[in-house]
Amino acid sequence: MASDLALLALLNKLKQEVDDVKKLEGPRGVQGAAGPAGPQGKQGPTGPQGLQGPEGPQGPQGLEGPAGEAGAAGEDGVGVETAYIAADGSLVFTLTDGSEVDVGPLTGLPAASEGNTYVVGQGSGAVQLKWLDYATGFSATPTLLQTIADGDVYEYTYSNGTRYRLVPSGAEVDSFYTTFSSGVLSGLVAEKPIRL
Repeated sequence: MASDLALLALLNKLKQEVDDVKKLEGPRGVQGAAGPAGPQGKQGPTGPQGLQGPEGPQGPQGLEGPAGEAGAAGEDGVGVETAYIAADGSLVFTLTDGSEVDVGPLTGLPAASEGNTYVVGQGSGAVQLKWLDYATGFSATPTLLQTIADGDVYEYTYSNGTRYRLVPSGAEVDSFYTTFSSGVLSGLVAEKPIRL
C-alpha cells in the first residue's frame, strides 16, 4: 500500500516537471528560406521497353505527282508480208523489212499442214501440199474472180503456178482447184479439213 502511494507521488512529480518545461518553451519560430539546390545526380539506368501501342488510322492520300517524260519511240516491228512456195518446194516468207526467210521443204514441216494431201509436180522432186499450204503459200494477193452459186472464186498465184479457191457461201467445202472456166471449177487439189 505504501509502495503504491510512493509510486503515485513520483508520477505526479514527473508530470509537474513536464508542465514546467513546457512553460519555459518560447513560441515556435518562422521557417527559414530554402537552401540552394544541390548538384544533379547521375542518370539512372534505362528502364525496360514498354509494349507497342496500337496502329494509328491511315492518313489521307497525298497529292498526285507530275507525269514523267514520254519514253522514246520503239523501233518498227518486222512481220510477214507474203509467203510463197519456191521452185524447189521450200516455203519462203518475205518480211516487211524486205528480207526473206526460207523455212525449208514443206514435206519437212508436217505440223504446218493439215487436211487432204495432193501431189503437185512430177518425178522425185514432187512436193506434197495440203489445204493450208495453198491457203498461206501464195506469192501475190488473191483476187476475187467471180461469185457463183456455191460461193466466191478467188485466183491464187504461186511461184510455180495458179490455183482457184472456192470460199463457200453454203454447205460446200473450202477447196482449191487447178481450173476455173465459164463459172465451173475442176481439178480438185485440196480441201479444208472439217473439224467435228
